Amino acid sequence: IDMERYVKENIERLLYTSGLTQNELADKANLSRQTVNKLLSSNEKYSPKLSTLIAISNVLSINFPELLIRTNKISASINFTLNSVEEYQNTLIQNVKLYLRGWKQFSLSNSSGVRESTISNLVNGKYSDVYFSTIESLAKEMEVPLADLFKRGES
Repeated sequence: IDMERYVKENIERLLYTSGLTQNELADKANLSRQTVNKLLSSNEKYSPKLSTLIAISNVLSINFPELLIRTNKISASINFTLNSVEEYQNTLIQNVKLYLRGWKQFSLSNSSGVRESTISNLVNGKYSDVYFSTIESLAKEMEVPLADLFKRGES
């Protein structure tokens, strides 16, 4: 899957309003310039890791879930909180677990194209970092907006 285009557009808009170059963003987020270039390139089929997007949202002072909302107006979060990859990943796991309560893991993986072992590893905390494409597939299958997977107790 190609990363949702609007996520890319949100990053580009925030980058523009922040006045940072792609290289400066890469430096501040501790990412390679190639990673940032790949992420923002229009023709790349590229799925970043969750940590990459969180690092970028932290540098751009936006709460990560806000980055995942389709919008024409995006700006730095008014109540920006610096959250770690672990915090967001834990929220993701909690929300997927809540969802799975009514389902068997297998039926979710069967229809979402995400392997059962991937879902199992995710909910059992075996991943230190997960690919964004996996999260997109899960959101699609669970029929929840991407951003909601990273919000606490609102699912």
